[in-house]
Amino acid sequence: PPDGPPPPDPEGLGPPGPPLIPGPPQQGNRRRDRGESRAHLQQAVELLTGLIAEKPRIPEYRHLLALCLREPPGLRRTASRPADNGPVEQAVAILEDLASEYPHIPQYQFDLSETYAMQARWDGSANRLEKAVDIMQSLVSQWPNVPSYQFSLGRLHLRLWDEGVQAGRPDAALPSLQRAIGLQVDLAKRYPAVPTYAMTAAFSELTMAQWQESRSKHNEARVLLESAVRRLDDLTATEGHKPHVRMLAAQCYEQLARVYRSLGKEDLSREAEQKSAALRPPRGLGPPREPDTPRPRSGGGI
Repeated sequence: PPDGPPPPDPEGLGPPGPPLIPGPPQQGNRRRDRGESRAHLQQAVELLTGLIAEKPRIPEYRHLLALCLREPPGLRRTASRPADNGPVEQAVAILEDLASEYPHIPQYQFDLSETYAMQARWDGSANRLEKAVDIMQSLVSQWPNVPSYQFSLGRLHLRLWDEGVQAGRPDAALPSLQRAIGLQVDLAKRYPAVPTYAMTAAFSELTMAQWQESRSKHNEARVLLESAVRRLDDLTATEGHKPHVRMLAAQCYEQLARVYRSLGKEDLSREAEQKSAALRPPRGLGPPREPDTPRPRSGGGI
């Protein structure tokens, strides 16, 4: 892949916020949409299977088939129904073959890593998640100027941290969180015009700050949170109409208020609480109001 500008900001990446005005569920529409998507995917699978039979030497047909197989609606497991991983297993087998046959095409390795990560989410396999990390780390090492590889590697390290916390081994997983912060903060610095990178960096800093605060490391948490709110203040200047941006900023200010209180900085704590409240949607209907407190200066503090 060529060096160059980062990919366009995908709408909705980063920690999403809930809709401000939830409407009545559109069950009929969702069922119809799922049915149509399933039918379209099945048509694509049949078409690509036929093309592969006719022209087996064209690897891109196999690649597209793998991408279709890993995306069928209803694949995710639920409490009452285990996931049907059969199509994803097929996708993995195809992508493993492509990555082995064409090691000079990084897209096959990238999609294999992403598909391993999908498997891990659906069946809880730590081994597959580690495989995904290893492949993505190799891609980042070979192609350091492709931001999508670094972004994906950072997200995978956040996944490893989450898995470690859920397994009751947060101390062992802490290096993964530290790596995620390093990767995402670096991206946010290199590509300040990409909102997703700023959001993910701030979310990683908030996660680490919560961990530090749980260990009574208040000053370490303060440094992380002040960095996060400065980053999000800049972002809300252009993206403040998006609920998930405002909600993450509100969460960071709320956590910062608690940290300031633990440090005995009551004035700063009240100011952070006011900013958190101003960023959250008001009670009742309507969009969130604009903050009525001064924005922080870029030099530090809030």
